[in-house]
Amino acid sequence: KRWQDDGDAEAGAQERYGAASGYARIAKLEDPGFVIDLGEAVARARLGLAPRILDLGVNTGDELAVIERLAPDLRVVGIDHSGSALAVARTRFPAHRFVEADLAALATLELGVFDLVISLNTLQSPGVDDREVLRRVVQHHLAPGGAVILGLPNVRYLDGEPSYGARMKNFRQPELGLLVKDLAFYRKYLQQHGRQVFITGKHTVLVTGVAPVASVAIDETAETGTVADAAALTSTQRA
Repeated sequence: KRWQDDGDAEAGAQERYGAASGYARIAKLEDPGFVIDLGEAVARARLGLAPRILDLGVNTGDELAVIERLAPDLRVVGIDHSGSALAVARTRFPAHRFVEADLAALATLELGVFDLVISLNTLQSPGVDDREVLRRVVQHHLAPGGAVILGLPNVRYLDGEPSYGARMKNFRQPELGLLVKDLAFYRKYLQQHGRQVFITGKHTVLVTGVAPVASVAIDETAETGTVADAAALTSTQRA
């Protein structure tokens, strides 16, 4: 997902990750690893009743299908630069609010605070100041006990086959330096603001920052339910 800083950018540039793009055709919900990893990250957030969720770079809203399984009474505000992707999201999730906006304009939006802020495969996009976005989220939009889930892309799809990490000229293996650098910053920043941090995932590496509790272990019953729900969702998508 890419964001354009120039408000006069042509529609074609804005829709690079729109509803008709190759990105939109990647069926993330058919990847059981992604679904289960995301489900477990949401379980760690320990959402209460009617949680408010901010989704930065929501696109067509695939991740909301997973989160709704765990928090069916959730209230979502989704932000994305692609009008066509948001049109799909509004059709899929009519109860939620979707805003067409640039992440650079986050400070101008009247959003309030949220129990969970999630952003998948967006903060590493050209034109996005990921550090500033994270600071803005934590300082202005995160409830005192709120959680953050950040997804960093670790794979590209070439002719339908996954290619891991960043590819560099004259390198046989993927170069992971930029990914590791971003992970280190996110982890340190969230820890500095009182969050316990978990790093999980494969195709999408998830950084989950949650308010600490007396016991850091996830309730086994709740986690088992998460895995079952995720597996059921994956099966539904393949049917």
